[in-house]
Amino acid sequence: MSSSSNNYEGQPLLFDIRRFRRNTDPSTSEGGAIRAVERMKHTSKFALDCITQTPGLTQNELARHYGTKDSRTIGRMCKLLAEAGLAHEGPRRKDKYTNVTANTWWPGHDPNAGN
Repeated sequence: MSSSSNNYEGQPLLFDIRRFRRNTDPSTSEGGAIRAVERMKHTSKFALDCITQTPGLTQNELARHYGTKDSRTIGRMCKLLAEAGLAHEGPRRKDKYTNVTANTWWPGHDPNAGN
């Protein structure tokens, strides 16, 4: 592991490559972890932009509105954004495409957290 390319200071835990590389073989898995983190950064930014531009949609509605193929990808990013305090789950309601009750997603920290 080279010290110059792996400065973890200031990186949010959300994108810390140590979460994604194998401890048993760090030298070969580090490159894959770095690529995975870069994809996650791109996808999470896309998800946050979607939530910010159209707050209150379910993950399926977000995926369909923005033309993504898999609502689970945006859903995973929504959960990671919530962990980081950048988005939060809002009230549950029926998804307009599936008619299944689902969480809505909103930008920012949950104003009701801790109440």
